[in-house]
Amino acid sequence: MKPLNFSQLNLQKIFDKWDKVHEEFKQYPKQSLGHRSYLCEKIIESESNSKLNYLVDHSLGDFIDNNGLYYESKEVKDAFKRHTTPEIVVKNFRGTTGISKIYLCNYRN
Repeated sequence: MKPLNFSQLNLQKIFDKWDKVHEEFKQYPKQSLGHRSYLCEKIIESESNSKLNYLVDHSLGDFIDNNGLYYESKEVKDAFKRHTTPEIVVKNFRGTTGISKIYLCNYRN
């Protein structure tokens, strides 16, 4: 299986939409972070030109592509600041699936 070539996506448009969602959610309590993540993941799906399908609450990942490859989205604040990357937990907390995943790490600054 060949993974999705992310250069085919308009990442700047995705990041711009994420920034709007994050700006709006600054006023909300931490309990709303799950909904914020949902909205950001729906942006990925809508801007993927039907290359990624959002799985909502699936144990194998957040997305599946047209080749059956699963993708997991992780969001980390300040992921691309300076010359270091913060720790990103990529553990599957729903158990071992034995299925390869590609991790999408949303930038935040």
